[in-house]
Amino acid sequence: MDQGNVMKPLPQADDARAEGVACHSDRRVSPLRRGDGIRRVLAAAIFAVGGGAWVAAGGSRTAEPETQAPQLISRTGGAGGGDVWASPSELAAAAKAGNPRAMFRYGEALVLGDQVAKDEATGIVFLRRAADLGEPSAAFRLGKLMDDGTALPKDSKRALGYYRAAAAGRVGEAFFNLGAAYASGRGVKRDYAEALAWLILARRAGIQNAGEAQVRARIQAAKRPDWLQRGEARVAELERELDSRAVKEWVDVAEGRPPPPAVAAPAAPAPVRVRPAASVALPSVVPLTPAIGPPPAISLPTPEFKPTARPAKP
Repeated sequence: MDQGNVMKPLPQADDARAEGVACHSDRRVSPLRRGDGIRRVLAAAIFAVGGGAWVAAGGSRTAEPETQAPQLISRTGGAGGGDVWASPSELAAAAKAGNPRAMFRYGEALVLGDQVAKDEATGIVFLRRAADLGEPSAAFRLGKLMDDGTALPKDSKRALGYYRAAAAGRVGEAFFNLGAAYASGRGVKRDYAEALAWLILARRAGIQNAGEAQVRARIQAAKRPDWLQRGEARVAELERELDSRAVKEWVDVAEGRPPPPAVAAPAAPAPVRVRPAASVALPSVVPLTPAIGPPPAISLPTPEFKPTARPAKP
C-alpha cells in the first residue's frame, strides 16, 4: 500500500486506554483515489485468552487477564471497490446530488479531514443520510463512532443496532464486531453461543481472525457443548433475520423509529354466493281437481209433428 496516501486513523477510545485494551488501528486509503477505491486493511484482532493480546502498533504483548474483552476491529466498514471520484469537489457534488455511496465517502472524508476541511458535524449528517438510504458502510461507520465515542456520544448498545444494519448489507466487519460484543458483553449480555454464530458469519464473509477459534475454546473450557450446538444452529437463523428487513429498516430499528406501515395488498372482492332455488318435487302425474267426466246426458223432448191440413181444391 502506498503509505503516502494512508488516512490518519480515528482517535482511540479513552475507555479502551483506561482498561489497558490493545486498540487495533486500521489504515485507510483515500476515497478519492482511483483504482480499488477504499482499500480496507483490517488489523489482526486477537482475543485476549491466557497470554494477552497483540498490540498492533509494535507487535509486543501486554499482559491481560483471561476475562479481557476482545477488541473490536476496523473502523471503516466495507472493503474496496465501488464508485470512486477524481476530486473532492466531484465527490462532494455526487454526495449533494443524493448518491448514497458518495454520501458515505464524503461524510467519512469530512469526519477524518481527508483532503477536505475536517467537519465532523457535517460529516455525521452525510453519514446519517446515507444510512437512512440503505448504505451499509455508512451504518457501520456510525456504529463504530458510537462504539468509540468519537464524533458521537459513546453508546455501545446503540452501536450494535447499526452493526446489525451493516450486517444486513453483508459488511464483514459488522459480523465480527457483533460477535466480539457478545463474547465480551460489550453493550449486551455476554453470550458465547450468539458470539460464535456471528463469528462464523464473519469468517464466511472473508474476515480472517482468530476470534471463532478462541470462542470455541472458551465454550470447550466451560464444558458446554450445548452452547456450541446452539451457536452453530443460530447461524441460519441470523441469516434469515437479517434478510427479513432492508438495511434502512434495520437503521430505523437502531434509532427506535417505528417501521413503515406495511402496505397491504388490495383485498379481493368477496365471492358472490348465489343461493340455488329450492327444488320442488312434482308428482309424475298431476291430478285435475275436480275430475272431469263425460258430460251428463241431456234429454230433449221429442217434437210432435202434426200433419198440416191441406186446403181443399176448389
